[in-house]
Amino acid sequence: MISDDRDSLTFADPAAVEVVSMAQGMVNSGATPTLTQKQGYEAFARGEMGMLLETSAIQDQFVKGAKDKWDLRSTTMPSFGDKPVVPTNSGASLFIFSQDPAKQRASWELIKFLTSEQAYVKISSGIGYLPLRTGLMDDPAGLKDWAAQNQLLEPNLEQLKSMEPWISMPGNEYLQIRDGMMSAVESSVFQGTDPAATMTAA
Repeated sequence: MISDDRDSLTFADPAAVEVVSMAQGMVNSGATPTLTQKQGYEAFARGEMGMLLETSAIQDQFVKGAKDKWDLRSTTMPSFGDKPVVPTNSGASLFIFSQDPAKQRASWELIKFLTSEQAYVKISSGIGYLPLRTGLMDDPAGLKDWAAQNQLLEPNLEQLKSMEPWISMPGNEYLQIRDGMMSAVESSVFQGTDPAATMTAA
């Protein structure tokens, strides 16, 4: 979506237009229902959709929805032909903004706990979220038993080998940029506007 030097958007380049055009075609053919993200994962959890690309943070909802009702499986992200799949890490972050030394110390202790092995065991086993401390998967005191029972996680772990960092937008208008891009994609995919023209205008 952005050049390596973070100086210009590549949002309307041919590769991005190809993706949006494909998604538009899936809606036009009836392969993709016109749903919001939340409606989509709720429908998938009920077994009303055949495939969904979504975060592992809501995997537990799918496991509960599928239990004794339908066969839930996972796989790696799809590719365009033989082009490499490059997952990005664009999840949550933890920041300390306080100028108060006591609050800074307390915040740092909280961040250390939230990124500790103990916390990752709790988070991953509780909701199915990908454990970024992968050594816990082989640790009997960590997630080894849980991982043995949770085969859905394996494609995510495999993709860590090819993951690249998410590149942030410079400046203070990230939300405006993101919303403009998302609006262009949604109007192309769900309302049928021309992808190339709409994304170029955005």
